[in-house]
Order: sequence, then structure tokens, then C-alpha cells
Amino acid sequence: MTDINPFSQETFPTELLAKVLSYLEPHELYGKEGAAQVNKRFRDVSQIENQIKETLLQLTPKQLLAYAKQYPEKIPYILSHEPTFSRLSLDKIIEIAGYHLPLAQKCLADNEIKQQLPVKQLISLSKKYLEIAKSILADSDLKQELSPRNLVTLGTNHFEIANQILNNSDLKEQLDGINLALLGANHLDIAKHIIDDSDLREKLDSDDLATLSTNHLEIAKQILNNSDLKQKLNGNNLAILGEKHLEIAQFILNSSDLKQKLNGSNLASIGANHLEIAKLILNDSELNQKLISNKLNDLELQLPDEDHAWFVANHFEIAIPLLNDIALKKKADGNNLTTLGASHLEIAKQILTDDNLKQKLDGDNLATLGQEHFEIAKQILANDDLKQKLNGDNLAKLGSQHLEIAKQILADSDLKQQLNGLNLAELGAHHLEIAKKILNDSDLKQKLDGYHLPILGANHLKIAKQILADSDLKQKLNGYNLERLGENYFEIATQIMNNDTLMNKIGNNDSLIYFISLATKIQQSALELCQAPIEPHNQRTKIECLAETTFPSPEKVYMVTQQQLRATCNRTILNDPPLNDSNVNQIARQVKPA
Repeated sequence: MTDINPFSQETFPTELLAKVLSYLEPHELYGKEGAAQVNKRFRDVSQIENQIKETLLQLTPKQLLAYAKQYPEKIPYILSHEPTFSRLSLDKIIEIAGYHLPLAQKCLADNEIKQQLPVKQLISLSKKYLEIAKSILADSDLKQELSPRNLVTLGTNHFEIANQILNNSDLKEQLDGINLALLGANHLDIAKHIIDDSDLREKLDSDDLATLSTNHLEIAKQILNNSDLKQKLNGNNLAILGEKHLEIAQFILNSSDLKQKLNGSNLASIGANHLEIAKLILNDSELNQKLISNKLNDLELQLPDEDHAWFVANHFEIAIPLLNDIALKKKADGNNLTTLGASHLEIAKQILTDDNLKQKLDGDNLATLGQEHFEIAKQILANDDLKQKLNGDNLAKLGSQHLEIAKQILADSDLKQQLNGLNLAELGAHHLEIAKKILNDSDLKQKLDGYHLPILGANHLKIAKQILADSDLKQKLNGYNLERLGENYFEIATQIMNNDTLMNKIGNNDSLIYFISLATKIQQSALELCQAPIEPHNQRTKIECLAETTFPSPEKVYMVTQQQLRATCNRTILNDPPLNDSNVNQIARQVKPA
């Protein structure tokens, strides 16, 4: 008889083996030979479940939200698992809950939760599912709390709700021009409804018309083909239409009446979004002159190349020739050069290798270039003349974008000395490693006041905990600072609430108490869903349930079932089959092929 090893990776994948062996003794299932064969792999994979949980704990709140969106079936576990839940803000908890329909429905069905939820978070809860948005509009008490902008947000998220709003005279009456435009901007059929309804169309001013057509070429055409609507549009409105739609940009520039309404900034806006239009403008002496002679705002300050720089920033093949034009180079100031260089690394390099251009850059210009390009940031810090132009704000801007640059700044005593408390907080907020360095450096830590500490701890639970554990730092926090620190993490909010001294600082403001109360109720709802019995027709095997909560994707469930069936076939030809019925045999018989 052929000797087949049922424990190979091909026939029994690691994830499944780890789960099976977590509740079966190897010798019960496979006899002495099987136990010997599996011992090594058992040692290797026995910690898989813990590793998965540890990985989940390493995700930032933003990453957790992304994970929840991708695998909504895992949300009850995420929101009932205390170590994971404790790292979330109330906004994140509610947003995550909104991606699991049963949990969102359970929250709305709970009167205490429903009464405590502010409108903004009600809208967040309804972002994913139409059923939740419908429930909100069907609830007379909740509907009364909705502002026109809340209605628009609901309608923006769900076409059916937008349609319901326009077909309800009371709701429709609440919307002014800008809200109608925002509602229609996301749904072509809604935009058509608005533009075809004379009463609604009458509410739209020129800015509203531009907003309404932003995402819809068909609407933009309809507006430009209607003499009354077209007449309403000014240069700025036309620029918005043209920058979004090439066909509209071409139509505008081919119409003498419309073209006449455009100033230099309008032309720059249109040209920046379409290379073909940019070339056309540059080759048209009349239009090009508008770019050069444009006056900025109401200051009557002539900036001859401001629009040129903005105009060509998106088009490398135009930017390079202009940068090599001696006359234009002479006119360009630091801001113009920064606009060009921020969009293209090659142009930024060329600017820094030209002594005449480089001299035009101030600290803010350099910081902007370095923020966009890591290579440029390194070059700036390696050049003593350029480095001397940087102040603390510039350094914070550079370091916030690049961890290596932040490390270099803190390692340079002269640069480090320029950083104030806010600069340090901004650097630390972007990089956990930098935040730790700041709190472990007595000189730097001394620069932080109560306002800076919540900024430093906003993105890092470890730092927030360290702040509260440090008596000197904790003393710097007033009531407002404590609220800002606590609103980011359930664990920190709880820690503050359980400390009488800290709660006395907060006084009558009960925002953290509200946070904890509401979050706890949502957590309990998630836990109830995790513990709810499975409907008979939806019963799953134990291994499938485990896969639901720990495996990285739903597809793994189907992989599990296939491997269970294959393991059953392999088991029939083992030299030493199990002496009694095993758990895996039970699993294999229960599961049907995917």
C-alpha cells in the first residue's frame, strides 16, 4: 500500500492543522506513526492563533477600519475583543459598526444608543447600508434632527435616499441651491431631475450649477446648451466645468463669448488639468498674455509667473522648456519654482543645481520641496547654506513626511534646538519612534506643554499611556487637554474617568463619560452577536466557525472544506487508521464541497 503522508502542506494546510490539533490529541487521530509525523509541524504551528491576534493588535485604528471594510463578518469579533476595542475612538467604533448590517441594526434598535448618538455619528452608521439610512428617515424623531446637509449626506451615500428626498415635498423644501447641487453631484439621475425641474433649477446660482455638473459631462453640456443657464456662469464657474471635462474645456475656448469671461487664473486651472489645452493656451498669444498679466485677488499685486507655474506644474514636458527659458527663469520667484518642483522630482533637482534659482528659495519653499521628495529633503539637510534657511516649522514639515529625515533632525544638535513644543508634537504624531525619542529626552520633553501632549499622543496609544503615567507630564494637562487625549482611545478615556483627580480637572464636561457609556453599549451589542446561536439552516462546523474569526479571508473557509474532504480520502489508505471515530471524521462528513 502506498505510504501517504496526510500532514503535508499540500493535503493539510498549516492553518487547518493548527486548529484541528488545538482540540485533538495527535495519537487519537493518527496512531503512533501519525503522531510522530505530526510532532514537528505541531510545534511550528501551535502558536498561529495567538500570532493572528497579536497581528490584529498591531494595526492602527485606520488600518483596522480598512480591515473591517474588507472583512465585515469579523466586525463583531473586532468590537467585542477588549484589547482591540480599547484602541479605538468613538468615531472609529461607530464607523466600523456601520460596516456590519446586523450590528448597525442592533444599535438603532437600542433606544439608549439611538438617543445618545449625535446626528453626525448616525450618518456615519448609515454610510454603508441603505437599510440603515431608510431606518433613520423612517424614524420621526431622528428625521427631525437632520439638517439639510445631513439629508444631503444620506442622499449622497445612497441613490434611493436621494430620490426619496426629491420626491418628498417637506424634505425637498429644506434644500437650498448648494445642497441640491451637492446631492446631484454624486448621482447623474438626481442631477437630471434637478436641472429638469423648473422650481429646483430656479434655486441654483452660478456656483451651484458648476458644482452640479462637476462629475457629469452630460449635465455640463446641458447647462452650456441652455442660454439662460449659460449666461449665469462666470469665469470661475467655467474653469470648474473645463478642468473636469476636456470636451467642455475645448467648447469654452472655441466660444468667443465664454472665452472672454476667463482670466489668467481660470485659464491656468483649465490648462493644468489637460495637456492638450495647456499647449493650446501657450500657443495662443491672446490667452498667453492673460496668464502673464493676471492680477492676484484684490491686492492688485502683479505676479507675472504665478499662473504660469501653476499652469505647467502638472505637465512635465511643458515645465522643462519653460524652466530653461532665461527670461522666465529671471521672472520666477521662490513660490513659482516651488510649485514646479513639488510636482516633478527632476525639476526640483534642476532647481537645486542652479545657483541663481536656489537662491530664490526661502525656508518654506525648501520645506515644501523636501516634503514632496525624500531625495530633495536629504539634499537640503546635506547643504549648510540651505539648512541655515530652515526654522523649526520648516523642519517639522520636512520630518513629518519622512521618518529618516526626522531622525536626522533630532540627531543634529543645532537643528534640534530650533524645534519648539508644537514642532516636536507634530513630528512625534507622525512617527511613533520619534515620539518615544522625544519623551525619553528630558530637554525635549520639557518643551512640551499641555496643548502639545494630546497632539503627540493622538496617533499612538503607547504614547498616550506614557503621558498619563508620567506625573510631570500629567500635571501639565488641563481639562480640555485631557478630553482631547481621551477622545482618541477608549482605554485612555476609561483611565481618565477612573482617576478622580483628572476628572476634577474636566469638571462638568461629560464628553468622556458619554464616550465610554455609548462605546460600552456598542461593545455589548457586538458581543451578543458573537455569542448568538446559529440558525439551524446556517449551521457551521466548529472548524468553519474558527475560520470565520481567525483566518485572514472568507475564501479560507472554502479551502478548509476542500482539505477536510481530501483528508478523509487520505485517511482510508493509512497503514494505521484511527481506532475510533475522530473529530476530523465528523467534520469531513458534515461539510459539503464548496
